[in-house]
Amino acid sequence: MTKNLVLTPAPVKRRSRDRLQRPVRQTILWADPPRVHPPRPSTLIDPELLAILACPASRQPLAHADEDLIARVNARIEAGGVKNVGGVDVTDALAAALVREDGALLYPVRDDIPVLLREEGIEIGDA
Repeated sequence: MTKNLVLTPAPVKRRSRDRLQRPVRQTILWADPPRVHPPRPSTLIDPELLAILACPASRQPLAHADEDLIARVNARIEAGGVKNVGGVDVTDALAAALVREDGALLYPVRDDIPVLLREEGIEIGDA
């Protein structure tokens, strides 16, 4: 149990010469602190949202990348040498991604949020 010190106003009591007493300090015992939930794995994006999302470069529709494609891209990332369109090395494995309709570009999904910036796109190539 955790102790938290809380100041609560005391009932008004009058002493001589009509001075008020100060608040009384009380210690309140709380049960365990609230639980922090572990991060959950990425889930699929809502189909209604996915229907309006488009590639920022070509305006082509996007779809969920299948697990096989993500595994192949992650293998390339682990081997090193994968750069995004902005020219920055990609070092973090992908948990989820959106793929462009023509299958040429992949956009990462981080914390269930699709990162639809041109510079963040990853060219699939021979993945």
